[in-house]
Amino acid sequence: MGTPPIRLHDTYYHDNFLYVLAHVERLYASFLTPFETGFLSDFRALSISAQCLYIRMANRKGRFFRPSKLVYTEIKDTATAWRELQKNGFISSPVVNDEWDALDLVRLFTVGELKEVLKSVGVEAKKANREELILLLFETFTLPKMRDRLLELEEVVEMAKLEQLEMIRLFFFGHPWGDMSQFVIRDIGNAKFETYDEELFKPQFRSYDEVSQLFDLHQQYRALKRAMLLEDEALIDEAVGALTYVPENLSPVAESIVKKFIMRTGKWYEQNKLLERAAITYSRHSLPESRERLVRVLIGLGKKDDAKEVLQRIAAEPETHSEWLFASDQLVKLSGKKQVLTTTRVMKEAPELIVPKPDGSLNIEEHVLITLREQGFEGAHTENYIWRSLFGLVFWEELYSQERALIHQPLQRVPVDLQDRRYLKSRYQAFEHFFSVFESKQQLQEKVFVTMQAKENIVNPWVGWHPDLAAHMEALFRHLSLEQLKEISLEMARNPLENGTGLPDLFVWNSDEYHFWEVKSPTDHLSAHQVFWIDFMKEHGVKVEVLRIVYN
Repeated sequence: MGTPPIRLHDTYYHDNFLYVLAHVERLYASFLTPFETGFLSDFRALSISAQCLYIRMANRKGRFFRPSKLVYTEIKDTATAWRELQKNGFISSPVVNDEWDALDLVRLFTVGELKEVLKSVGVEAKKANREELILLLFETFTLPKMRDRLLELEEVVEMAKLEQLEMIRLFFFGHPWGDMSQFVIRDIGNAKFETYDEELFKPQFRSYDEVSQLFDLHQQYRALKRAMLLEDEALIDEAVGALTYVPENLSPVAESIVKKFIMRTGKWYEQNKLLERAAITYSRHSLPESRERLVRVLIGLGKKDDAKEVLQRIAAEPETHSEWLFASDQLVKLSGKKQVLTTTRVMKEAPELIVPKPDGSLNIEEHVLITLREQGFEGAHTENYIWRSLFGLVFWEELYSQERALIHQPLQRVPVDLQDRRYLKSRYQAFEHFFSVFESKQQLQEKVFVTMQAKENIVNPWVGWHPDLAAHMEALFRHLSLEQLKEISLEMARNPLENGTGLPDLFVWNSDEYHFWEVKSPTDHLSAHQVFWIDFMKEHGVKVEVLRIVYN
């Protein structure tokens, strides 16, 4: 008999929202401005019903709402709550400034209602689908007229104080797109989180300027997405111009926004054959993805010397395994020497295995396992999971200790400092020191299995709680040496979020031997991460190969 589902009380979301407000006040009281404190005091002055209604809107997508569609049993007098929200500036009449706003408003209405609006001005669209109706609306009405016609169908309100709300989310989650549903996932038992001491939570941000910079970047990226939706080159150039100077020492969240901004814009310029602008955009910051695209664009422009200069910088300090391989191959290619790409070389050297052609019921890895089991091996499609799990279990305390890691709220899955290039070197040194205490493989194995039992099913993005995790770990420890387990774990520790991919697909073993296999079907290719790990594991004496599949 299964465990009965957990039922949350009617206003659980209200409790969680109040927790967020109190948490932000406690951690950031020293530099909250009237912009945030005014929101906090105004919100708390509302009745419970009005607070609940505002939170219900905040937890949904968009900023336009039809009051008739938001009816909740726990909010007894909804009409009064709506009036209170309007009186206190938490909702207003919808404002439509551009096509983006108009699309948000149109999404509230059904196909039948949109046809009714068009019919009222003599436009018949009986067989049109939603996309066709939206195009007809834009062709038929000016934006103000479209707004007025839609509001004649039914009252619509616009949620106000959204910027203040986003700032509160930013302070709590560490980014402006924080999702309150994470509380629900925890509260109904779908995910177990590590237990933390509330008094030891640390602020993620050191100053209001840091928060403000992040918020501005988020707003600029939003403006860019609008410009691209409208396919307006002038607006895109304007959005890029707002990013004239990007400081190198960005926080990890700011860096992720800048990366999206640069890559999205650069690719748009490339697709529209504006290669000079693409090169300028990619050169705005030394992010791994943008450096690779910059090299490719410079080569496309015939600027091979400039491309070599960028490649030499990458080769001197590669940020990721992919950058390392890309720089190695491209420098040889630009030198004019005949070469075979590293990925091609590794594939050519790989042994073959003949297996039946998959019929769709099993993936290729499962077909290979069946063949290897017939040869007397046990095995599993472990891929990254077994090595990531080893890393997560060995270093659990180092990852999540509140004394050492930057943990700032109870739903945090990854310590902020592991996302930040500025902290990776010092964190690696801590991981390295931690590993040095294990004098035998038995000690390490005991540590892993004790942690596995104590932390079972607690969220840790490195640990995959597979039903056979214990059996897979036992086989791993039986066949590999302490030094091999240490070197692979510490290589992952150099950049835990980047280096945990590309590990071999299959782990197979019997009483005497083991193999790791990277399985490649006739149409599959090796990635840079896969090539790196194959070379690295071989260097440390691990039995690993690419297995080229041939169908009989």
